[in-house]
Amino acid sequence: MVDDDEAVRTMFRHVLERVGHTCEEAADPSGALAAVERDDIELVLCDLRLSGDDGLALARAILARDGGPAVVMVTGHDDATTAQTALDSGAYGYVVKPIGPSELRVHVANALRRRRVELEHRNFVQNVSHELRTPLTVILAGAALLRRAEGRQEVDEIATSIEDHGRRLLALVDRLVQVTTLDAPFTPDPGVAVDVRTLLSVAAQPARSTGRTVEVEAPPDGPALLAVQERLAQAVANVVDNACRFAGSGPITLRAVPEGAGWVIEVVDHGPGVPEARRERMWDAFTQEDSGPTRAHGGLGVGLYLCRRIVEWHGGSVSSAETPGGGLTVRMRLPGYAAATSH
Repeated sequence: MVDDDEAVRTMFRHVLERVGHTCEEAADPSGALAAVERDDIELVLCDLRLSGDDGLALARAILARDGGPAVVMVTGHDDATTAQTALDSGAYGYVVKPIGPSELRVHVANALRRRRVELEHRNFVQNVSHELRTPLTVILAGAALLRRAEGRQEVDEIATSIEDHGRRLLALVDRLVQVTTLDAPFTPDPGVAVDVRTLLSVAAQPARSTGRTVEVEAPPDGPALLAVQERLAQAVANVVDNACRFAGSGPITLRAVPEGAGWVIEVVDHGPGVPEARRERMWDAFTQEDSGPTRAHGGLGVGLYLCRRIVEWHGGSVSSAETPGGGLTVRMRLPGYAAATSH
């Protein structure tokens, strides 16, 4: 919150902290810019007039930052022309004081929601363009080489490369389709009970086929688990794949533990882990810890998102924590047979 009136800042902070927001205060543009530079700020409530300083100029400076916070202008000046100028400059809202607690919370929630959608869209475009570029480059180069190929062996090698990268593109399209089709309600078949050990073995197979060590631990008996095995195995395999790509070459443990009438499935790695402040966001679509055009790891950033949606589709939930000694432990909690059939 940027306002030269301390009473206004205090009131806004109390209203927003009561619904779980973490707030910082600044009395002038320099303090606001320092906070935006220093911390991971999602939204700035900016007074239009700051003791002679131009709040709109500050808003433009904040909005010009790549991936920076949203800005909502707050003012006692109810003027349609000024409001339109602020919105044309990129402000996410224009709020006229006095404002009640409920109205303030609605404006903040709407601005945060819009910002997150925009960031997801931007990340989606960046990730898709990055993932398409490599296989398309290989396919186009292979086609050019075919025109000059000499001998059957060389043709076969080029054709194999084209085929491999064509499959990579197909897998990319399949994942995008999955992202858009997981909103259907779960209507379980009461007769489908999945063996947990078989489920984990299926989920570990893609990583094992590349030579990675994946240790599977599951008791011989436990509660019945109602699931669509293909989808749930995919969810677990996505987490294992994420660990393979980001956790180095160390072993990965895939473990199932009974919990009440259900199960907890854990994927444990001993890599660098994920900072606590970023663990919640890692489940969002098109989000990667290692982002940008020069990132070391490929992928759309939808693997963990798909895992979360599939587990939720089965009536469960996901969470993550630091592995003792370093690394990341991902937990998927799934209801038992009775809970799932009543979902």
